[in-house]
Amino acid sequence: MNWDAIGAIGEVIGALAVVTTLLILLIQVRQNNKSMIEANALQKAAAISKHAESIGIWRSQFIQSRDTMTLWLAMRDGKELDRVDVARFDNIWVNFINTQRSNFVSANVVKEKGLAAQAARSVAVELSSSPYFLESWNNTKPWHLLASPEFVEAVDSEFSNASRNKDQHMHPGSRNRAIHHPKSNESQGVEK
Repeated sequence: MNWDAIGAIGEVIGALAVVTTLLILLIQVRQNNKSMIEANALQKAAAISKHAESIGIWRSQFIQSRDTMTLWLAMRDGKELDRVDVARFDNIWVNFINTQRSNFVSANVVKEKGLAAQAARSVAVELSSSPYFLESWNNTKPWHLLASPEFVEAVDSEFSNASRNKDQHMHPGSRNRAIHHPKSNESQGVEK
């Protein structure tokens, strides 16, 4: 056997090794891509779950405490509050904004734009429901700008859109359902 034949065999073996290595890399890249897609789906599911859980926790304070709901509605309606209730409201307000800001950031991390918009719009709905809520937003906005300027921009944009298109964009009072109290005749179906 001459050196040329040995060299040719070596080149063929080298080429096979390169092709084998490339095939192995291709398989690993495919598996990695599949794993990343699955991980992204899990992250999105976790973000959606966290969003729902955090809103549920925030809302539960109103369900569990009539006093908290009364305080929120009093502030929304501009009723006079004592210093303790103002301080309580301020903390409830910051909790609400932080909950929505956290949801906004988490949703954007996993590229759930609709969920992020929902968080910003939830704040804008409250802002448009009361000048006192708007005042609270403006008072706390500098703090939120430090942590999440994109969230503040999104809320302000949603609020601005709501102000320009009140009839088309959102109806702040639509979540407050009218309660129908039937007259005694209606409830019993009795004719006089």
